[in-house]
Amino acid sequence: MDKYQEALTQWASFNVSTKEDRDLRFEKFKALFAYNSGKLENDEITWANTQEIFETGRVLNFSGDLKALIETRNQKMCFEILRNAIALKVPISLNLIKEVHYFLTNGTYDERLYIQTNERPGEFKTFCYNEAEGSNPDSVEADLLDLLEELSECEGKDALRFFRKFTEAK
Repeated sequence: MDKYQEALTQWASFNVSTKEDRDLRFEKFKALFAYNSGKLENDEITWANTQEIFETGRVLNFSGDLKALIETRNQKMCFEILRNAIALKVPISLNLIKEVHYFLTNGTYDERLYIQTNERPGEFKTFCYNEAEGSNPDSVEADLLDLLEELSECEGKDALRFFRKFTEAK
C-alpha cells in the first residue's frame, strides 16, 4: 500500500463523524504539524516551545531568535482560521489563500522585504527573488486561479493526490 492510500485508510479508520471527533483529531495534529513545519526553516524552536505556545499562547525561558516564536504563534493562529474554514466547508479561494498567508507571515518580514521590495503579509509578492522560486510577480494571481480551477475539478476526490502532484512538480 502506498503512503497516500495508507493515509486515507488511517483517516477513515478514525471514523470522524462529529465536530468533537474532528476537534480531537486536530488537537493531536496541530502542534505536531507546526513543530515539523517550523523545523524545516528554524532549528531553534523545540517541541516543548511549540507545545507551550499551542497550550498557553506563550513561552518561558526562550533565548533564541524571536522570529521563531512569532512563526510558531502564527501557525497556531492560522490553524484556528483553517479549522473554522474546514468546519464551514469554505472553498479554497484567492481570499482564503491571502488570509492564510497574512496570518502565517504577519510580523516576520525583515526590512528588505517590507521596505525595499514593498512586500506585505496577505498580498501577492512584488519582487522576483530567483528563477527557481515559481511564478513571476505579474502572474501569481493568474497561476493561482489556474491551480484553483484544476483543484475544483477534483470535486473532493483525490484532492490529496492533486497536492502531491503539484508539490512533486516543483
